[in-house]
Amino acid sequence: MTLKRPIYPYLLLLLALCSRCTQREKGCMDTTAANYNPDAIFDDGSCLYALPIPTSYTFERYDSSAVNYSILVPLHLALEDIRQICQNLAATNGSMAASYADTLQERYSTANFDSDFLVTTTPIASPTAYSYWSSFLAMSSYLNRSYGADSLVDTAIVVLQTNAITPKVHTPDFVTNVSEIDFAELLHKTLLAATTYYQASLLLNSLASQNNSQLVSGQNYTAMENAWDKAFGHWGMARNFAANDNATIPNTPYNNANGDNVIDLPQEYHYFWVQEAARRTNSSPSLDFNSVLFEAFRTGRTAIANKDEAVRKSQATTILLTWEKLIAANLIHHLNVLAAELNAATPDRPAIRQHWTAAFAYCQAFYNNSKKTITNEQAETLLSYLGSQPPANGNTAFLTQINDAKTSLQQIYEFSADNLAQW
Repeated sequence: MTLKRPIYPYLLLLLALCSRCTQREKGCMDTTAANYNPDAIFDDGSCLYALPIPTSYTFERYDSSAVNYSILVPLHLALEDIRQICQNLAATNGSMAASYADTLQERYSTANFDSDFLVTTTPIASPTAYSYWSSFLAMSSYLNRSYGADSLVDTAIVVLQTNAITPKVHTPDFVTNVSEIDFAELLHKTLLAATTYYQASLLLNSLASQNNSQLVSGQNYTAMENAWDKAFGHWGMARNFAANDNATIPNTPYNNANGDNVIDLPQEYHYFWVQEAARRTNSSPSLDFNSVLFEAFRTGRTAIANKDEAVRKSQATTILLTWEKLIAANLIHHLNVLAAELNAATPDRPAIRQHWTAAFAYCQAFYNNSKKTITNEQAETLLSYLGSQPPANGNTAFLTQINDAKTSLQQIYEFSADNLAQW
């Protein structure tokens, strides 16, 4: 008598194999297509020969994200911590102990430090601490040292830490010394430009040297794609900007896009550059910096995926020029406030110090892009208009220098008269 083997194990195995085949069989099999799937064993007609521009900064390959710049988020959070610490220690109703000044050096020069960051959101943000990232670089490692930014930063930190052990804490004088420079403003604005803007400029100006024909080993993106994504990360915009409004960003720089009642700081938060761009657009709507940049970043990234070099180049140019124009617009804004204070019957001395220092720092910011529109000579002329320290109260003669600086910026960047007045 011949025993028949049960067929159920074989059927189960066959079903499992078929299930696996079903999972892998669908996809584009044309190697020339933008969404070619090497795992597909059945062409489902989904091949795309030119990826469309997405509505958010979302790019995928093989159904997985091809975007990775999360490592830059600690840089933005540390910049925000520095700004908030300085503001609190200079406020008469500030709640931070003077010892918080000691953390300024940590945020600047230390990698992989473990503490909570100061950004707060409603609903709650995630993550809440720097330890979320297993490793990240020190802010100082991103810094452009070619024009003395490191010296400005070091000096500012020393002054602020020295002032922290004096009665200046929780007074407006915490940020300054006999020079009358606002060292909190100098520290934040110098770091902002000499790290994020500088690094984005390096990345976008050197894209041609990045490989775009094969994926980085073990990753889901090419070297060129990742360089572009990191430039977007340095800009610091949430991936879903289209769901936001410039009017709300300065006070609520985030959007719970996915509705999970948690603000994802790497993807749903707008950092300082985006906030400043919204402020300038809100006061002079003819130039919408955020919309132009979001469109250019998405279009350029799509062009890289589509191997369209001409469009990629044009969008990189648009990004760098628009970002530079924003720096100029910020400079004009601070010059306008400075002029208003000098004309005031009772000038606000802390405001004069703050806005003069911010203008000085934004003049220096131009040096962080080697292929900028403004020349070094023009930038040096702007600095000469400002002088070496804030003007004295009642120095209305300084108004002529302010107007000369604004006129120069208007000519260089073709701003309208309304732009100059409204910023």
